[in-house]
Amino acid sequence: LLYVLGFISFISLSLGLVFMRYTLFDKVISLDTIKKRINSPILGVIPFEPEAEDLSIKNKKSPLTKIVVNNHAKSRIAEAFKKIRASLKYAHASNFKTFATTSTISGEGKTFVLTNLASVYAQLGKRVIIVDLDLRKPRIAKSFKLKNHIGMSTILCSNEDYKQYVQKVEELENIDFITSGPIPPNPSELILSHRFDEILNQLKEDYDYVFIDTPPVGLVNESIEIINKVDIPIYI
Repeated sequence: LLYVLGFISFISLSLGLVFMRYTLFDKVISLDTIKKRINSPILGVIPFEPEAEDLSIKNKKSPLTKIVVNNHAKSRIAEAFKKIRASLKYAHASNFKTFATTSTISGEGKTFVLTNLASVYAQLGKRVIIVDLDLRKPRIAKSFKLKNHIGMSTILCSNEDYKQYVQKVEELENIDFITSGPIPPNPSELILSHRFDEILNQLKEDYDYVFIDTPPVGLVNESIEIINKVDIPIYI
């Protein structure tokens, strides 16, 4: 009887541990897991690259540490971004010019993906501009050591020519930047304004590709307004 009770206890405990591990497991281990749960196309997967991380740590003062496709042109991560560029070309036969990245929360890599994807297009000799429309927690100015006392919030509050707010990073060819500018009290209203539509149309005329960094879609609502106005919305 004791052996039977011990065996039953062992089986019950094992099943309990398996069930607990299954319910607490929250990692994505394959693309198939994602494909079963969403209807949107998957552009690609960006692998973890230890060498790129090491370079970023050693050269924190350099804005180029954020552009790993330039630092490691033949690495897996650079090839992954080029593969995404190719996927976009074949998935969208018609011309597209505007991109926007968003994510559920901060820290999931939307700015990193945006800047590196913009760089692989600039490598083709295309005129590219990166616009920081995260008017709540901007990252572009800090990442690339740019001035941020003026920027998109300033442009959207005025009728001035946006070109006087464009900045460049000397080492990056074919890429211009417009930072977020001072954090405004009413970011949603600025993005919903007619002025934003006007600026977006001007950027599309002046550049081959426009890349827009947005706030996390899980935290604020203006991201939805932005991604609805671009050709290629990308969720990270």
